[in-house]
Amino acid sequence: MGATVMVVVGLLAAFGATASAAPVHPDGAATVAWAYGGTGGSNGTITIGALTASWSASVSVVVILTATPTVANTTELEEQRTIGVTLSVSVSGPNGSLAFNYKAMEADTGYANITNDSTVYVAGSPVPALGLDNSSFHGVATLAESLVAKSLGQTASAYLNVSAVANAAVQFTPALGLIPLNLSDAPTWNSSANASPAANWNISYNYALHGWNNTNASGGAARNGSWTASGPVYLTGHVLAIGLLPHFRDHVARLGIVLAISGPAHLYEGFLVVPRGFDLFGGAHHDFSEESMANVTISGDTLFVNSGHVAVSSMTASETTVGGAQGAQPMVAPSGSATSVPDASTYGASAVAQPESVAAAQSQSHCIQFGCSGAGPWFSGLAAAAVIGGLIAAVAGTVGVVEWRSYARRKNQARQLVGGYSEGLASGFPPAAALPPTPRAPTGPTGPANSEGPDRQP
Repeated sequence: MGATVMVVVGLLAAFGATASAAPVHPDGAATVAWAYGGTGGSNGTITIGALTASWSASVSVVVILTATPTVANTTELEEQRTIGVTLSVSVSGPNGSLAFNYKAMEADTGYANITNDSTVYVAGSPVPALGLDNSSFHGVATLAESLVAKSLGQTASAYLNVSAVANAAVQFTPALGLIPLNLSDAPTWNSSANASPAANWNISYNYALHGWNNTNASGGAARNGSWTASGPVYLTGHVLAIGLLPHFRDHVARLGIVLAISGPAHLYEGFLVVPRGFDLFGGAHHDFSEESMANVTISGDTLFVNSGHVAVSSMTASETTVGGAQGAQPMVAPSGSATSVPDASTYGASAVAQPESVAAAQSQSHCIQFGCSGAGPWFSGLAAAAVIGGLIAAVAGTVGVVEWRSYARRKNQARQLVGGYSEGLASGFPPAAALPPTPRAPTGPTGPANSEGPDRQP
C-alpha cells in the first residue's frame, strides 16, 4: 500500500498548507436474436489521519445481436452496443475538499454482412473463415467531467461537456477475414483487405473554468471529421490461453479471441467498425483533450465464442477492459518500496458481458444511457486503494493552476487520470466554481447546451 500512502501524504500536505450494410430481411428469413451484458463497479473510503478519500466507480457494457440469413453463405448481423463509465472521487481534509466526477456513454447501432466463405492466414497458409463484406454504423456519445475544490472559504472548479455523433459505411474487397471457422488449429492468424469508407462525425464541446480570486474562462467548439480515403486494412487475431478466461454463469465452454485492425478505425465485438476520430474511449487525441481532466480508454476488447465450428451465432460473451492490464495483475507495490504513484497504463479494470435475455439487455442499455444504480465488484481492497490513490494524485496534480488552458496544453496523456496518472502532487488546488446548474439533455452534433455539470448527458 506504499503508493497509496505516498498519495495521501502528498494530499495531507496540500490540504494542510492551503449504410452499405443497410438491413435487408427477406420474407421467411430465420432471424435469431441474443444478447450479453455486464457491469463492474466498486465504492469505498480510505481514511488516514485527518484526510478521507471516497470513491465510486462503474463500467457497463451491453450488446444485442440479431442475425438474419440473406443470400448464400451470408448473414446480416445487426449489433446494438452500449458502454458507460462513471467515476466519482472525493477528498476532504481539515482545510478543504476536492470532488471529481466523470461520466461517459456511447450507444452504437451497426449492420454488417458476414460471409462464411472468407479467408484468413495461419502460418502463411489460407484457412476458411468468417469475413466482413461491408458494414454501416451510427453512434452517439456524451462525456461530462467536473472538478470542484474548496479551501479556506474559496472555491475553484472546472467543467467539461462533450457530445458526439457519427455515421459510417465501409466496403471491404475482398471480404476482411475475421475468425477461422475452426479455431482448434489456429492459435494466431492474419488477413487483409482494401477498405472503401464513407464516414463522418461531429464532436462538440463546452468548458467552463472558475479559478481562485474570480479568475474565469469558458469556451467551446464543434468539429467535423471524416474517413473517406480508401486503402488497405490489416487484421490480426489470436486465441487466449484457457487460464485467462472468466467464469461464465451458464457454464458453456468458450474460447476467447482478440482481434485488432490497423488504420483509422477500431473493431469492437468482432464486427463493429468504429472510426477512431469519433471514438471517445479509443485513446485518440480530440480537440477537447486540452480541457479534459481524464483519459478513460478501452485498452482491451475480448470476444468469447462457443466451442466448435465458428458461426455468427457463436459470439455470445465479451470482456471490455478500461485502462491497462486486467485486475488479475498486482496493483499495489510492496509496502515501503513505492517511489511514485502507479502508472495506469499497467493497471485497469474489466467488465465481463455474460449471456442474458434480450429483454434484460434492453433494460441494461436504457440504464446505461439514462441512469442506473448498483454494480458488481470491479476492484476492491488494496487494489482499489492504489488505483483511487493514483486518480486522486492526478487530480491533485492540477491543484494551484489558475490559468487552466495554459496548463492543459502543457500536460500530456501520461499526466491524465485513467490511462496514465503518474504525475506528482503540487500544492494548492485546481481551478474550479459554484454548483452546476440543472442538468440538461445533450443536443447532438450542435454541441452541449450547458457547459457545466457532470450529469448533463443522459
